[in-house]
Amino acid sequence: MNSRFFRPIHFPENLILRGMKKPLSNWSNYPIREAEVVSLRGEKDIARLLQGGNMIPRGLWPLLRRCFAGGECSVTTCYSNILSFDPVTGIICCEAGTSLKDLLDIFVPRGWFLPVTPGTKFITVGGAVASDVHRKNHHAEGAFSNHVLSMQVYTPAFGVMSCGPSENPDLFNATCGGMGLTVRDYEYYLSAEEIESAFIRQKTDQGFKP
Repeated sequence: MNSRFFRPIHFPENLILRGMKKPLSNWSNYPIREAEVVSLRGEKDIARLLQGGNMIPRGLWPLLRRCFAGGECSVTTCYSNILSFDPVTGIICCEAGTSLKDLLDIFVPRGWFLPVTPGTKFITVGGAVASDVHRKNHHAEGAFSNHVLSMQVYTPAFGVMSCGPSENPDLFNATCGGMGLTVRDYEYYLSAEEIESAFIRQKTDQGFKP
């Protein structure tokens, strides 16, 4: 894969940056809750925060659902690298904090598109899985999780685990749509589909007028 796809961010191992408490909300800006926003990098940091029992991961604004009730949240946007891409199969490997915007900006000009995208591209892959988002083609393509081939997650009991539709399926199904309550996600393997163009051909018929 071409190195220009990568956007590496280098952090010292086990770095924790504790910021000021901030008001957080969702798409509707209600309710607004105060939270301690924590940036982290490293498995030990994740384990330490999970032991506290009051931490939930958070990606980009906006939050699509009323899923945060205050407390402590970890910011996932430092995990935003695109790790690999197979131009033959269309399989993308990326970290949880990668935004859908970044994926579309990179791969649509190259003739690839995500089969399922919600009404906004300003969310992370981790958030798309946690909410198991869908779009208007839900009846044909299913939800976002239908195109996640596998993912690596961190669990308090067993550390880093791989899961997917056929590997640890119970963990996979609990994580997809689990609103970040089950595990801390690391990386995902997604299937993209080929497209001929970024444009569409539209035909409009005037409705019948009596």
